[in-house]
Amino acid sequence: MQLDTQSIAIMAVSGVVLLLCLIIFICMMIKRSKKKQEDSLKQPSVEKEIKNLLPIRFYDTENECFVMEKGTIMDMLKINTKDLLNASEAEKNWDNMKFSKLYRTYSGDLKIVALNFPCNTSVQQDYWRDKLAKTANPVLKEMQRERLFQLEWLEKNSTTREFYLFFFSKDIAEHVKNRLSILSILATGVDGVVEEMTKDKKIQILYKMNNKSSYVYQR
Repeated sequence: MQLDTQSIAIMAVSGVVLLLCLIIFICMMIKRSKKKQEDSLKQPSVEKEIKNLLPIRFYDTENECFVMEKGTIMDMLKINTKDLLNASEAEKNWDNMKFSKLYRTYSGDLKIVALNFPCNTSVQQDYWRDKLAKTANPVLKEMQRERLFQLEWLEKNSTTREFYLFFFSKDIAEHVKNRLSILSILATGVDGVVEEMTKDKKIQILYKMNNKSSYVYQR
């Protein structure tokens, strides 16, 4: 009888211990689940963070512009740079008059942005490599090697500075009007001050602006 009572006591203690372990395990699972829910509420998704940082929503291929949040429009034109040291005074004054007219007549927002792009000489390099492979004259080969070396050095050590005119509109209708207004003033004549760009070039510019240390080739 004493043995039976001892066995029952051991079984009872074992049951209590097992129950306590089960309760602790359930509490831990509930606590972990609550923590995950709190973390998911505290930390916004990556997609939401990107939308907050970059207000651009998509590229309108029909009107060739970027659609921003709330339907506003952003677009850009390339400013054609000139050698001011060798340009005539008449040419300088003509370009200044164009910009003066734009600032007097254009009421929207404008922003001039400057970026440095690596000098891309890959096409010229391919040409001289082809010439070098086909040339048998040792004197010509040496000249071609020198020319190829110069192009490789330029690509590694030289940059091209480009300027862009950003303009903004409240909707597509205003965008079309603003673009025509800017082009009619600045892009007239043989040596227009600005010119339109492709979609790829515009995207490359925005990528460069948002990734300062990125190495992108000029297109």
